[in-house]
Amino acid sequence: MYNDFLRGGGNHGIAKRVSGMVGEGVLPVKSKKGGFTLIELVLVMIILAIVAASFLARFVDLSGLAKDAVEKYVIAAVKQGIINTYLESIVK
Repeated sequence: MYNDFLRGGGNHGIAKRVSGMVGEGVLPVKSKKGGFTLIELVLVMIILAIVAASFLARFVDLSGLAKDAVEKYVIAAVKQGIINTYLESIVK
């Protein structure tokens, strides 16, 4: 019966396989366990590390730029305060 199924003779092999009956004519099903292989997990970890490193580099660079901007703002505020004080002294 199994050989008939392989050659395409009759539909009895298909009926048994579809119904899930155990016996002659049932093709062996390879059971694949769910999960990931070690290689897949390592590759994902490497990709995530590369992405994280690129974002970290951008963040560190942006924090340096932010510090520079704050310093420039403080200097400008002090200059403006000096100018305002001078102008107030002239007006009085």
